[in-house]
Amino acid sequence: MIGLGKRDTAYDAGLPKPERGFRNGKAIDVEGIVATKVMDQHMFVNVPDDLDIKVGDIIAFSGSHPCLTFDKWRFIALADNTFMVENWLSTQF
Repeated sequence: MIGLGKRDTAYDAGLPKPERGFRNGKAIDVEGIVATKVMDQHMFVNVPDDLDIKVGDIIAFSGSHPCLTFDKWRFIALADNTFMVENWLSTQF
């Protein structure tokens, strides 16, 4: 189960997709993870047997439709290539 749900991201045009994963600040493979169901505050995923995913890993997902995500958040973080937040952008949606 993932700590991401209907309150966090859009799901009307498809369930969120994993884009990147991190463990202790280092990149991990998330290829093959598939969201199967989204609930209010959680999402269920299928994880391939050969994928090394552990409790506490951070997985970044993309939403299916940005407009429906922007209206849920007043600010969005602008990050650099190392994922350090450089600025906060007001969504004004």
